[in-house]
This record gives sequence, structure tokens and C-alpha cells, in this order.
Amino acid sequence: MTKAGFAAIIGRPNVGKSTLMNHLIGQKIAITSDRPQTTRNRIQTVYTCEEGQIIFVDTPGFLRKAKNRLGEYMMDVSVGTLGDADVVLWLVEPSAYIGEGDREIAEAVRKVSTPVILVINKIDTVPYKQLLAVIDSWKDLCDFAEIVPVSGLKEQNLKDLTECIFRYLPEGPLLYDEDTLTDQPMRQIAAEVIREKALLMLDREVPHGIAVTIEKYHVREDGLTEIEASVICEKDSHKGIVIGKGGAMLKRIGSAARRELERMTEGKVFLRLFVKVRKDWRDNELLLRDTVEVSGVVLLSQPVGEFDKRLVILTRERGKITAFARGARRPKSPLIAVTGPFVFARFSLYEGRDAYTLAGAEAVDYLEGIARQMPGVFYGYYFLELADYYGREGIESDGTVRLLYAALRAILKEQMPPELIRGVFEIRMLVENGDYAPPEEEGSMGKAAFQALYHAAYAPYGRLFSFVLEEKAQPAFLKEVSHAMRAAVDKTFKSLAVLADLR
Repeated sequence: MTKAGFAAIIGRPNVGKSTLMNHLIGQKIAITSDRPQTTRNRIQTVYTCEEGQIIFVDTPGFLRKAKNRLGEYMMDVSVGTLGDADVVLWLVEPSAYIGEGDREIAEAVRKVSTPVILVINKIDTVPYKQLLAVIDSWKDLCDFAEIVPVSGLKEQNLKDLTECIFRYLPEGPLLYDEDTLTDQPMRQIAAEVIREKALLMLDREVPHGIAVTIEKYHVREDGLTEIEASVICEKDSHKGIVIGKGGAMLKRIGSAARRELERMTEGKVFLRLFVKVRKDWRDNELLLRDTVEVSGVVLLSQPVGEFDKRLVILTRERGKITAFARGARRPKSPLIAVTGPFVFARFSLYEGRDAYTLAGAEAVDYLEGIARQMPGVFYGYYFLELADYYGREGIESDGTVRLLYAALRAILKEQMPPELIRGVFEIRMLVENGDYAPPEEEGSMGKAAFQALYHAAYAPYGRLFSFVLEEKAQPAFLKEVSHAMRAAVDKTFKSLAVLADLR
């Protein structure tokens, strides 16, 4: 029987947590540097072998006193990880002196029932006799399950450490596929790689005032990965340092990041970097959170305040969600084009308690031509309204998103009467939501209308709007659709009222 579980890696800043994790799984995932606060979020990596699977959770270093919301956020992440794990790896340096910071960690560790393995890292830097003194000094600080000396950098005793971890993991199947190395999306890894290169190349005054956001991440059909990213600074004076004379520093950061990303993706990368100033970003909760990546269509776009928009988005992955697009109504906002109705896009979101905030979006298809068609645009709005009616939060909506796209493309092509497109769309929406099943016999509607109903109910999306229904059979088909809609839907749609006025 295999074992699988979570091992949280905790410790003071700069004790080598990320380095150890990278060497344990055999590939660099977490960024490293000699400066504190390099890791800002939980990063999960996956180690798989014949015995089972260890999911390592790398956390930000414990900070004694948080100076801003970034520090508070990092502390919350570190402490919150302890209770979620099956085993805790507490990394310390090979010193017999136990400082106040480590004593505070000990207090937090004593409050959880999770077994704790004390990992004395960097043993390659001290003689063996000193290591024995270190073990003797630490062994009574907490009720440690094990004490394991290692060197993450030199890969000493790592096999002993993994065997020790497996002793405390529960039996069970693998939690991830065998070839999975991390749960982090490549978009987020790219942001971390760019931030690492900035940490390595800039003066000590600047890096903690830097964040990186990915504005665009797109893999083309030819394999080239296109990335646009913004380096966020706290001060105007830092912007000049990041850019450098004639843009030299920004080019160095970009070149180093591009090489690292090409190694990770095993392909060519085109990287563009921009520098922006956002004062006090470390107290901005949104920039501290991980982003959620979804794809879908904007169902509703409403103005909020002077410059913002409130969006209702139907996503493949999370169903219907509400998101706020900050500054989307400003004249030069990059969000203007991707926050209108009918836009199919990949959205990057910050997840809040009651709603999402849009961090960025990349359009897949704007369907801009539909806004110029009369009365097609009102049929399009009706399709969005009906999808909104049936949309539910937390329920995958891949089928509805694909149905919407096929119906809107059919309106644009104008190869079928819009009334017929509407009927097919309605029947399929009812069927997929369990509100309708075609009759078993054609009855009085006739064979052609009967066959059209079955086609609308079950045909693949790509062929859904490509059939021909003779004109004399259309009234019977639409009559059955109208009867089914009245029986299932108890709402008046504004777009249908407009269509009635047009007729």
C-alpha cells in the first residue's frame, strides 16, 4: 500500500527552505536568494517514488514582527500551514544558539498535534563535533518526532529525510499524477522567476518593494510562449533603478528570466517587461494573493462608480462568478476591450470573500461583429440572459460556454434564421439542465420537426447549427420549443421584449 500526504516546511528566513525543497524533488520550482521574504506564498511541490507521494509545502519565513500587510500575510500563511499538514519539517541552521525567533516558532509548533521533524540544514558548513552540540542544544526545545541533519545544497542525507517523512504519512492512493511536480500554474511560476532575477540583480534597498504581475501569458500554436509582465515598485526613485541606464538593468533581468523560463518550458519564450509605481503595494491585499485562472464569457458588464465595472462571467471551471474590473472604464485601460458582453477570454482573478477582482484577461474571441447586426445582437443578448438564468456558482459550465459560443457564431454567420438558432439554443439549454427531453414519437409535429428536436438536444456543438430545416416544418419545431420554455422557465427576459418591439 502506498502512502501520500503533506509535509509543511517552516523556519526562519534564509534557513534554506526553498533550496531544500527544490533539491528534494529534483527540479527548481521555488525561487531562492540570500534575502529574507523571498517566498511569499505557499508553494506545493510533489515528490513521487515507489513508496508513495510527498507533497511539500514551502512557506514564507517566520517574521517576529510584521511591519506591513505583506508581513502579516506571510505570517498567516506560515502559521496556517501547520494544522493542514500531516508532518511538519522545521528547518534550522547548525547553530547551538536558539534565538527569540525560533522560540516563537516553538510556541506555535507546540499548539498543534502534527508530528514535527527538526531538520538541521547546511551541515556542510560545520564540523561533525559542532553538529553534535547543535543536536544536544535543540533536542529538548519541543517534543520532536525525529531530528535529521541534512544539506539541501549539497544533497546530503536527503534520502534519509524522505524515508523519515514517509513514516508519518497516512496510507492511501497518490494525490497527484506521477509526473506532476507542482500545483503552481506556469503563469505564477513565471512571475516568481522574474522576481527572483530582480532580487539577485538589484540593490538591497529595492527588492522588498517589488512585486511582479503577469499581464499576458499565451502559448502560441508554434510553441512560442508570449509573456508580458509588470514589475511593481513602491517608489518613483526605485523605478529608475529597476530600469537602469538606457534600460540596461531591466534588460538584464528580462534576459535572465527568459533563459530560466525557456529551460522550464523547454521552448522559446518572448518576454516583455514593464515597470510601474504603486505606492504602498505591500499593504494592498490584492497584490499579495495568488490569482485564479479561468476561461469563459462575459454575460453582463455594468458600470460601477466613476471608472470601474462589475462583471458577471460564466466560466468553464467555476460556473457563474461576479468580478470587479478596477479602472476598466478609464480611457487607456487594457481591460476595456475584454470586459464587454460577448467576449470569450482567459481571465486572471484575485479571489475575495464575496466576489473576484479582475487582475488581467486575454481575449480568445471578441465576437465584435455581433454588435453591428440587427436584430442578431438582441438574440445574442437573450442567449447571455438565458445562460445567466441557468448559471450557478461552483458548478463547472464547460458545456454552456461551448453552447453559447456556437450559438453566437451562428448568429454572425447568418446561415440560419435567427428564430431557428434561438429555438435550437433553447432546447439544448433545457436538455443540459434537465428541464426537457424530446418526445419519443413525432406525433402531430411531423418527421422533420421531430428530427430537428433530437438534433438540437444531442448533436455535437460543432454541428449544432449546421442543419437545414425546411420552412414549412419550422412552425411545428418552434411551437414545441415555446411550449417547453413556458413549462421550464419562469422569467421575463428584457432582450425578448426588445425583439418583440422590433417585430
